[in-house]
Amino acid sequence: MKRILMILILVGIVPVFALMSPDLVRVMDMKDVGELIPVDIVFKEQMNVNELKSVVQGLPRKLRRVRVAELLQAFSVKKQREVLAYLREMEQQGKVTDIKSFWINNAIYCRASIEVIEILDRHEDIYYVDYDLKPISLDNPPYSFAPPDITREIAWGVLKIRADQVWPLYTGQGII
Repeated sequence: MKRILMILILVGIVPVFALMSPDLVRVMDMKDVGELIPVDIVFKEQMNVNELKSVVQGLPRKLRRVRVAELLQAFSVKKQREVLAYLREMEQQGKVTDIKSFWINNAIYCRASIEVIEILDRHEDIYYVDYDLKPISLDNPPYSFAPPDITREIAWGVLKIRADQVWPLYTGQGII
């Protein structure tokens, strides 16, 4: 009984730190102290979906989208303020670059030194610090659409209504 009580007391005293992904730990072991590592910082507190739904319930679709974006942005600004201030301070010292705040999931991307990552890992508001394996540029997506397969057979419904017989009559030329 004393052992269980002692464990409960120790668990209550020890602060709870953020999780650091195994990939990040592995990469940190291979890097030099000053080298910057791309990381994703995810915050513990996320916007309550039910609360969000109740606020926008009954609004027209367009207005609902705008209002949800406003609420998520305001939430993230408030929750990220302290960490962003710290990251910007470290940016001036050359220990952080490429800071990007994401309001949709209350997270931050940056390239940070091992020292900064270790400090972030001890921050009580941060849930997870992860190695950003491969940054994706939205300007050049990592995928492309394959051209349609012209050898593909015509779906049975098209044949049933004989739409394929009308196709030669319409070329699509002159349509804007």
